[in-house]
Amino acid sequence: MKNTPIKSVFSILCATSLSFTLVGCSSASANEYVKNGEPGTCWTVDKDGNPDQKVDCTSPHSEEVTQRLDVFDYEDYPGEEFLSQQGGQKCLEWLYNTYPQLGENDLLDKVNRGVRIPTSEEWKDKEQRVFICSVVSDKPVSSTFDTWWEDLKSQ
Repeated sequence: MKNTPIKSVFSILCATSLSFTLVGCSSASANEYVKNGEPGTCWTVDKDGNPDQKVDCTSPHSEEVTQRLDVFDYEDYPGEEFLSQQGGQKCLEWLYNTYPQLGENDLLDKVNRGVRIPTSEEWKDKEQRVFICSVVSDKPVSSTFDTWWEDLKSQ
């Protein structure tokens, strides 16, 4: 699956070397996503591909949060480029550890991955210093990643 940058009101970098797309949000949905983007939650996306509404995973959605990872506790905001590299690497490590079969038969190339990094404004609140790792579908699905992951392995 192809990874494409997701546009937002924030300045976004696409971590193409790690095949991760940075997930941005409009300011209204950003707070909702950061507060409620827990592993296993599913989200619709807006016309720009940004997480929009939290929905039941049996409803059509294009994004599922796979993990929340704490960001290193630097006092000062380390910057988007550093965070995008670290977030992409940490989310990728988590995926490989959780789904080791991703390394077989180029399966990783079939999975769009996203990572949301904290903005400089969010950095001021230590509770928001998290990477939100996700899998993103090109078209809406009505199941969890664990379900469509099984389908992907059999292809």
